[in-house]
Amino acid sequence: AALSSANEVIRNTLSNTSALYQFFRFSREDTTINAKADFFKLGISEDNGGVARKIISWNPPYLEGVFPMTYQSTWESTSNIEGDTLQLGESRVIALHSVVDGWGNLRLPTYSDYVMRAIRVKQQTLVTVSFNGKLSHIDTTNQYIYYTNGFFAASITVDGNNVIKSASYTTNVLPANAVHNIEPDDESLRLTENPVTDNSAKVLYRLKNDSQVKVELMDALGR
Repeated sequence: AALSSANEVIRNTLSNTSALYQFFRFSREDTTINAKADFFKLGISEDNGGVARKIISWNPPYLEGVFPMTYQSTWESTSNIEGDTLQLGESRVIALHSVVDGWGNLRLPTYSDYVMRAIRVKQQTLVTVSFNGKLSHIDTTNQYIYYTNGFFAASITVDGNNVIKSASYTTNVLPANAVHNIEPDDESLRLTENPVTDNSAKVLYRLKNDSQVKVELMDALGR
């Protein structure tokens, strides 16, 4: 029932007979640049040879994003995990803390000649696993999600030790103008050259007024 309320579905083709479907929902259909909307992730299903099954869903759907996003926006969400992947007597609760921690340029493999302005969301995930009501363990992961205004998104998932577990990108995730104001209003920051190809680069910035400046440089894992 939760998956049927989606207004955005992403299909990932696995083979000629198999596909995964990711289900999302926006809280508002109005996606103009000044409209506010919450972006929920509902679940994932699989169609294998015409046989469909729900792999996972979140009850309630977890909050993937709050739009329009701006630098240093934060939000939290807690959901129960349901689906065919759970064992008998197993329960899982997922708690997420998200923060927009950076902005810059995104270049995707399929669109290598197209550089897009993007913001980055650092999403920390704590999954509490229990069996028959008794706590088993807690898994911690971090995911870095890159959003743009042009229907593109990319993500990198790492474990608690910042070891990369997966990376992916997709298109047609967000309505146009869902993300805006990706740079602070009072400053302009530019990295030359970008992407960096040697051991040195210049960071240029412009301020409207004299003030103290702090510049932090991080890699794709936030280090």
